[in-house]
Amino acid sequence: MGTWPTPLRNQPSTRPQPGMWKSSAFAGNVIGRLIIAGSRNVSPADRWLPARMTPPVSGMFSSPSTQGRNANTHTGLTRRYLNSSYSNLGPFTGLARTVAPGEPPNGSTAPTIELVTTTAGLREGAEPFSGGSGTIGILLIHGFTGSPRSLRPWADDLVARGYRVELPLLPGHGTRWEDMDRVEWTDWYAEVERAYDALAAETDQVFVGALSMGGSLALELGAHRPVTGLILVNPSVRTNDKRFLVLPLLSRVMRSIPAIGNDIAQPGGDEGAYDRTPLKGVVQLTKLWRAVQGDLGKVTAPVLMFRSQTDHVVDPSSAATIIRDIGSHDVREVMLERSYHVATLDYDAQEIFAGCAGFIASLVGG
Repeated sequence: MGTWPTPLRNQPSTRPQPGMWKSSAFAGNVIGRLIIAGSRNVSPADRWLPARMTPPVSGMFSSPSTQGRNANTHTGLTRRYLNSSYSNLGPFTGLARTVAPGEPPNGSTAPTIELVTTTAGLREGAEPFSGGSGTIGILLIHGFTGSPRSLRPWADDLVARGYRVELPLLPGHGTRWEDMDRVEWTDWYAEVERAYDALAAETDQVFVGALSMGGSLALELGAHRPVTGLILVNPSVRTNDKRFLVLPLLSRVMRSIPAIGNDIAQPGGDEGAYDRTPLKGVVQLTKLWRAVQGDLGKVTAPVLMFRSQTDHVVDPSSAATIIRDIGSHDVREVMLERSYHVATLDYDAQEIFAGCAGFIASLVGG
């Protein structure tokens, strides 16, 4: 893509240490499984965590509609299901925790939380993607109300270049917009952290690429995990739109507003985003922004940021905030003149892909 932009700051990259968890495929339409053991993984409030599950898969689970406890005869553990307001959610159909039989779910019992992801009820192209090989891992994170569909061409390009790629589906996305009423921003971040740990466990270095809200999640991850570099496309960390100030109140009386997706200049472009924007989800987005703004100073990895000259979703204040407050001394900004917000599916997509590859090579010496 020509010569590199002059870094705004210069800071050596860091190398990640191997993570703890790996996802694995197993029977039926289940595409991922994660078991977290130990009370240190549970919040002080010991709250229920969402388990993404489908009705019985190979006899492993009883239906989420089952009341009370269901014994697991293979492990001697007990699963509890919390069913209130969690029906017909496609791949997100229940809340579950596994605890020792007869013991209360508190820190002293070192509870085990089991998360299961299935392909049931997903929109076209919304499936998570895992592929490629090599010692360099790339984690890609999609945006608000979108899905992996918006980043799949980028993922395919990276795999073709010899990288190991993970592209997860964020909770509440890829199904129906109403599902976002039931998740918090911490659920999005937990999925990103899970994918990172799985990738770091099998590669030497991990880069993170992201679009829009995914940029916020990438920056938050960079504040808490050792990433080698960040590639951000129209990242959002704030807005100058004063209407956002009334969102907490408005979300109590109105569930959704018209969609913000498919801001693509190229005719025929479609990211498969929701046709409505859930206001409770937007409230969670603003909470994520606040968390990221407070942690920007902790992000020291080099950053390559692509920003569209014309963006109808994210205003320039996000990029300005990142450049001003980030702890990294190596921030490179590239302006995209032909693309709108979803630039990974727009006219400048190939420039992004090539620029990403060049950025990675400049940091790993390949």
